[in-house]
Amino acid sequence: MPIVGNVQPGIDVGGVVDSLSDAANCEDPRAEPLHVVVPGWSTGESSSDHTARLLGLSADEVTRLSQVDLHRAGWAEVVRIAVTDPLTRLPNRALLHDRLRQAIARLAHEPTELAVLFIDVDRFKLVNDTLGHGAGDDLLVAIANRLSQTLRMTDTIARFGGDEFVVLAEDVSDAATVLALGQRLIEAVAEPLEIASHTMTPSISVGITIAFRSYEEPAELIHLADLAMYQAKDAGGGRCMLAEPRADSPHRSQDAALRQCDPWSAAG
Repeated sequence: MPIVGNVQPGIDVGGVVDSLSDAANCEDPRAEPLHVVVPGWSTGESSSDHTARLLGLSADEVTRLSQVDLHRAGWAEVVRIAVTDPLTRLPNRALLHDRLRQAIARLAHEPTELAVLFIDVDRFKLVNDTLGHGAGDDLLVAIANRLSQTLRMTDTIARFGGDEFVVLAEDVSDAATVLALGQRLIEAVAEPLEIASHTMTPSISVGITIAFRSYEEPAELIHLADLAMYQAKDAGGGRCMLAEPRADSPHRSQDAALRQCDPWSAAG
């Protein structure tokens, strides 16, 4: 399983480590313990500052909360709610940005690349309009599970909002590898499933961009992958596109070339 908030039992945020009760996890198999990466050399932040930024609180508020809450499982639950999507149990946008910032910082010390894959569910509004929002929620949970099961242990998948997901894949070797990953995700989602007594074959559009230098910006990488996703959707959906900006360009979004993934290259 990839990193979807369950690297190891318990929660590790800003130096606070605690285990959630078994009772909290047994009712819903998706309600797994959450692991939040603590700051280190990559950010230069203190533990309290890092936690405050994740929760959207001031450092004083974080200190006060941690002192008031003597039952640390309760404090862990505060953090869980702040960084987890309540429907899919995936990391939310705030946690995605934090992990992406740290991954980019590591590029300064490690000769590797990372990829961002922006995923949108095709014709999702039609499901909501015809079967209801409850069916739409069930579809999102099913797709989230299929995406998670297809990724590596070291990948992060987050619900970005609505019917959008973002994958952070570190230590990628080349564009062909990432394109093959995009195709595998498309094929995993496309298996038929039953939602609200209706059998459907969902599809996704995937946009990809790759970072290879430490001074990339998280927002720009997500924006580029988003642009590529819209190109995939405009081409009919159910496919992925790679945005390949020129490495020496100061305007990466404007100068990006788009390449569609080759399903045959993903066969292996």
